[in-house]
Amino acid sequence: MEDRKIRNWASSKDKNILISNGELLCGQLTKGQVGNTGGGVVHIIWKELGPEAVKTFLSSCQEVINNWLVLHGMTVGVSDIIARENTMVLIRSTLNKQLKKVQKIITNSQIGNLKSQPGKSMIESFEAQVNQQLNDARDKSGNIALEDLSQTNRLRNMVQAGSKGNNINISQIMACVGQQNVEGKRIGFGFNKRSLPHFSKDDFGPESKGFVQNSYFLGLTPSELYFHAMGGREGLIDTAVKTAETGYISRRLMKALEDVMVKYDGSIRTSKDHIIQFLYGEDGVSGEHIEDMSIDLLKMDNPTMEKRYNFLSKDMDREKLKHYFSDPEIAKTIFDDPMVAKDLQDEFNQIIEDRDVLRNTIFKTST
Repeated sequence: MEDRKIRNWASSKDKNILISNGELLCGQLTKGQVGNTGGGVVHIIWKELGPEAVKTFLSSCQEVINNWLVLHGMTVGVSDIIARENTMVLIRSTLNKQLKKVQKIITNSQIGNLKSQPGKSMIESFEAQVNQQLNDARDKSGNIALEDLSQTNRLRNMVQAGSKGNNINISQIMACVGQQNVEGKRIGFGFNKRSLPHFSKDDFGPESKGFVQNSYFLGLTPSELYFHAMGGREGLIDTAVKTAETGYISRRLMKALEDVMVKYDGSIRTSKDHIIQFLYGEDGVSGEHIEDMSIDLLKMDNPTMEKRYNFLSKDMDREKLKHYFSDPEIAKTIFDDPMVAKDLQDEFNQIIEDRDVLRNTIFKTST
């Protein structure tokens, strides 16, 4: 039992999981491993054992989680978002460094030393460069905050498990909220050549154009709060509009397709027997059964193939070959029997030929 605990602790950062006979031997079951992405645990169980096994797995997981929560509890508090003092100093210095770079870009544009990027006007080039530096400021400071969090931090655990939130949310809570955008651009001049009355005219600096330097934990200044509300309002409107539009599109699709069905001859027809497709999806393959598959053979060069598949190559060590077989005599036969040697050479030549057919005929359009 103690060995198992040590093994699980040692692999706590391992993104790969190993399940044997229903026992989780290593790794952590997070959203990345269990989620609805292809190749996840749920997907594999469904493919291998069917929907009933998936139902049992999910129900059992929920039972385990409920019992764990009864015994241990799980909550996120202020203690989870307080960074250490030296971390906060590092975050501040990182932000100041990036803001100095922005100031340098502003100075260069004012004295006419700014080069315009291909296909962009001078003002677009300026905005692109400033945005790049401000995004770097948020990302770099956020990474410092994330590295400071321990494995037992509840906020981090919540994000890693996939329950709610992402790394950007943690960055904004602890380090820097970042640039606020309206219609994909920095906050525009709503008044006479300024964004708010608090700023001087023609101020293109980060503060007057919606960059929120503070974190949610530290609190926002009045102007930062106003810009943040502007970006937030746009997000709310987008959500409301998209919900209405996607709902209506979905309804129209359902009405248009409600009488479309797969007939017994494999064709897709309407209720009036009008043919839409002669074969479902043009290939007769059901989408939920399709899986991604990588073919290593495609990328292999001849030396790699010699090493991996040719038992009779010059590089093959007789002593090493013996380890592949339970009976040492088999290895001896491979090297000494000319008929076996011929069969193996023919097989290797066929593998080479198969690779060339894959490259030149089947996947000739792929890179």
